[in-house]
Amino acid sequence: MRPTSGRRDIVARAAGGSAVLPVVRRLSVVAVVAAAALAVGGAASAPLASGAPAASPSPSPSAPPASGPWVTGYYAGWYWDQGYTPDLIDMSAMTHFVFGRVAPGGGSLGGAPGEIVLGAGTAHDLDASPYPGTTVEDAAIGFAHAAGTKALLMLGGDGFDGRGFIASSDDSVRAAFVENLVDYLVAHDYDGVDVDWENCIGGLAWECGIDITVEESARRLTALLADIRAEMATRPRYAAEPGLITFPGYAVKINELDDDGHVERWRVDVALLVDQYNLMSYGIGTTWNGAGWQSWFSGALDGEGDGRPVSIDSSIDAYVASGVPRDRIGMGIGFYGIYYGPTITGPRQDTEEAGNDIYEVDDNALGYANLVEMGYLDHGTRHFDVEASSTYRVYGDGGYIPASDPAREPAGMLSYEDEESIAAKGAYARAGGAAGTIVWTLNYGAMPDGSNPLLAAVGEAFLGASPTDPDAVIRVPDAPASGWFDGPVPLEFEGIDRSGEGVDHLEISIDGAAPIVVDGSSHTLDVAGDGVHRVALTVVDAEGGTATSRATVRIDASAPTIDIRSPAAATTLAPGELAQGSEVRASFSCADPHSAVASCTGTVADGARLDTAQLGAHEFTVTATNGAGLTETRTVTYRVVSAPAPSPGAVLASTGAAWAVPLAAAGLLVALGVVALLARRRVTTTSQG
Repeated sequence: MRPTSGRRDIVARAAGGSAVLPVVRRLSVVAVVAAAALAVGGAASAPLASGAPAASPSPSPSAPPASGPWVTGYYAGWYWDQGYTPDLIDMSAMTHFVFGRVAPGGGSLGGAPGEIVLGAGTAHDLDASPYPGTTVEDAAIGFAHAAGTKALLMLGGDGFDGRGFIASSDDSVRAAFVENLVDYLVAHDYDGVDVDWENCIGGLAWECGIDITVEESARRLTALLADIRAEMATRPRYAAEPGLITFPGYAVKINELDDDGHVERWRVDVALLVDQYNLMSYGIGTTWNGAGWQSWFSGALDGEGDGRPVSIDSSIDAYVASGVPRDRIGMGIGFYGIYYGPTITGPRQDTEEAGNDIYEVDDNALGYANLVEMGYLDHGTRHFDVEASSTYRVYGDGGYIPASDPAREPAGMLSYEDEESIAAKGAYARAGGAAGTIVWTLNYGAMPDGSNPLLAAVGEAFLGASPTDPDAVIRVPDAPASGWFDGPVPLEFEGIDRSGEGVDHLEISIDGAAPIVVDGSSHTLDVAGDGVHRVALTVVDAEGGTATSRATVRIDASAPTIDIRSPAAATTLAPGELAQGSEVRASFSCADPHSAVASCTGTVADGARLDTAQLGAHEFTVTATNGAGLTETRTVTYRVVSAPAPSPGAVLASTGAAWAVPLAAAGLLVALGVVALLARRRVTTTSQG
C-alpha cells in the first residue's frame, strides 16, 4: 500500500498457501509452471572431485527460515544518481535489501588488507546526498527498515575482489578485518552482510595475489564466515535479532558433479555456515558459447541436458543431494538479458555448428530498462519455452541492431526475464523447490518513470498473499525527509481479517521486547525515547492464520550540542578580550548522537579569522540543526581592546634594532671623550704662552 496523506501504512500479508512440499522433483516442474503460466495468461568440462553428503545436521544459521520464500534484491549504490534513488524502490517487494558495496582491502578498490574500502561512490558522501542529514547509503537502509525489510551490506564482488578476500582473510589479518567489517555494519545499522567472494577459490598469483589451492582458499572462507558470525554475536546491535550472513554461490553443471551427483565439499561447507546460499543462476552462470554448448537460457528453471548442462532445478537438487537443506538454497533472477548472434534462431542449437561468434552478456548494457529503451522488446518474436520456463525472442535474418546503437553486434536470440518467467520461478519456490531468490540488480529494472515492473512481478510471484490470510497494518505518521521525528510518535495497529472468521488478537513488539498481546483487531500506542525503534505487529486470525508487519521509527527529541573553542580567553588580556588587529581564528563544532548534524554554522566559518578590527563588544554565534529539525544556538561575547603600548626595548627588539642602542651609546661616549681631550689641550696651549 502506498503512503497516504499525513502517514505511511506498513502492510504485510502472510505469503503462500499452507502446503509446502519437502522436495519438488523435476518431473513436477512442468506442472507447477503450467499452472503459473495459466495464472499469468498470457558444454562440458572434466568432472570435478566432490565430497559426500553431510553426515551431520548443519550448523544453525542466525535465524530460522522464514515462513515463505525470501526475495533478496541487490542495489548498485554506485548507480544511485542515474535516476533510481532509494526512495523510488518498492522495499515491500523484498524481504532483504542488499546495498552495494564495500570491498576487502587489497583487492579491486585498493586499500590495505583488512580494511573496508568504500565502493559506492558518492552514495557514501553526505555532501552529495539529496536526503538532508544522511547519506544515500543510510537513507536506503532507513527506507528498507521502514518497510520491514532487512538491510544487508554487499561485501566484495566479481573481478579482483577475490584477491582482496585472500589478503584480508589471511590468519594474520582476519581478526582485524572482521572487526572492521562488523564495526561498519553496526555504525550503519545493517542487519547483516552478503559475503560476495566469487573468485580465487584456488588460483594463481596474477589473479589472487599468491598461488593458492582450493583447499586453502576454502579454509580461509569458512574461517571468515565463522568469525563474522562470532563477532556479530558480541555486539548489542545483534542481541535481539542475530546478524545475518548470505552468500552468492554458483549454479552447478551436471557434468561437474561426482559419480554420486554431489557438488564439491567446500560449497556444502559454505552453504551450511550461512543463512542464505543463493545461486547466481543467470548470465554466464547458466549459458556459454562454443566448447560443446548449445544455445541456452539465462536462468533456465529446468530442461538441462547434453550441451546445456545446467538449470536452477538441477543445481538445487545437486546441493540437496550433497547435504544442504533445501530451505537454505535460493535461486537467482537477473534483471538483464543475454543474446547470441543471427546464426542462432532458437534454443538448443549447437553454437559451434552454427558458427556463432556473437555472445553478448554485458549486464550493464543489457539491463531490462535498456532492452526496452533500445527496442529489443518491440522487435522480433517472443516465445516462452515451457520445459525451461524461460522467455526469449528471435529476430530473423540479419538479427536486430538498435537504431540508437548501430555499432552493437546483431542479436539473433535474446534470453531475458519477464512476468511469465518470473511467475514460474515464484511458483516453483512457493511449492517448496527453493527457499527464495536473489535479484541482480534492482537498478537494471528501473524505468524512466521510477517504476520497476520486474521487481513488482517478483514481489507478486514470491511474496503475494493467499486470499484468506490476514493483513497486518502499522500506520506511521509521515516523518521529515530525514526520517527522524522530534518527539513521541503515535502508531496505529490494525489486523484485517480475510478468512471470514475474524481477528483473534494482535501481538505488538517494540525493540525486540516481549510482545504486548491485544485482543481484537486494533490498537494505538506512542513510541518514545531517542534512538531507532523497531516495531513489529503480528496479526492472528480465528483460523490461526498469521501475518507480520514491521516498521522502523527514528526519534531524536534532543537538540544538537555546540562546542565553541575560539574565541576564548586570551593569555595576556582579561578573559573574553582580544587585542585590536590580532589574528584569531574561530574554532567550533557541533554534534548529535542520533539524527546527526544537518547544519553547523557560525558568524564566520570554522577556521576563519574573527573580526578584531573594531574596538568594542562583538558577538560570535553558532547555530546547529539536527536531522529531526531541532535547533540549538550558542553565543559568546568577546571584546576587542587597544593593544598594550610596547616598551621601547621591546619595540627596538621587534624591529631588529636592539644592537643600535649600545652601539650608539658607545659612539656618543667616544665623541664626548674626544671633545674633552681637545678642550684640555686647548687650555694647556694657551697657558704656555
